[in-house]
Amino acid sequence: MAYAIDGAFSFFSNLNINTFLAKTTTPGRRGDDASGRVQLDYNADRYGVQIERLTVQENFNPEIGYVRRSDFTKHFAMFRFSPRPKRFAPVKKFAYEGATTGM
Repeated sequence: MAYAIDGAFSFFSNLNINTFLAKTTTPGRRGDDASGRVQLDYNADRYGVQIERLTVQENFNPEIGYVRRSDFTKHFAMFRFSPRPKRFAPVKKFAYEGATTGM
């Protein structure tokens, strides 16, 4: 059996938060049976930030969906700076990005 709750929240025109939490119960498996994700996305003109954490525990058993693997936690972060130069007319916007991911 599977239980889940999810949410998508938007604040202003630039900030979005997506999240879910799921839990399964399977005969013969007990504990470590959850999965969850939290993702924050701030996408303004000058600055941008994305942060995400995804966890799938060892005994999470979706049975109704596709999970590539279990027992992992993934972290992701991306930061962007996009200035619009006033003194350099041929260029409308520069974009500088940095990202990292880890398991």
